[in-house]
Amino acid sequence: AMSVSKLVIISAQALISTAVVAAVIQFMFDFPIEQPLKFYGIMILWAFASLLLVSLLVSLLGNIGKFITIIFLIIQLSASAGTFPIETAGTIYQTVHPILPMSYVIAAMRESIFSFEGSLSYSDALIYTIAITVGSVIILQLINFLKFKFTSFENLIRKLSRIQY
Repeated sequence: AMSVSKLVIISAQALISTAVVAAVIQFMFDFPIEQPLKFYGIMILWAFASLLLVSLLVSLLGNIGKFITIIFLIIQLSASAGTFPIETAGTIYQTVHPILPMSYVIAAMRESIFSFEGSLSYSDALIYTIAITVGSVIILQLINFLKFKFTSFENLIRKLSRIQY
């Protein structure tokens, strides 16, 4: 089973990173937030979801998982409509926009900051990020179980983690 210490470390990292980013946004930039509970809630949930997703990919695929994570981050930064309206992005970015988790998180943050509902609602973002969080924990538990139960699976994971990209 996934050790409690791993979850504590991931939780601490998620909470600290969220606290730093939220403090900078709200206090250094003096940015008014209409619904702070929703804003901080989605930030914390996204921090958990993204850290668990990264942990999942790295646990399962090693260095290849790290590479996939970087590519996924680059695609999300380009296609989540966080910096520019998605309508100004290329066709491929507009195509992947509705399936990327960060698109939902950005929409939820906008909704909580400006108190309006966009095309992707806050509740959609909650469902999506909770699904990623729960799914990642379940799959991480399964990976750790398989590593513990089957030596061949553990050897395969170790071999994958040594592959250089």
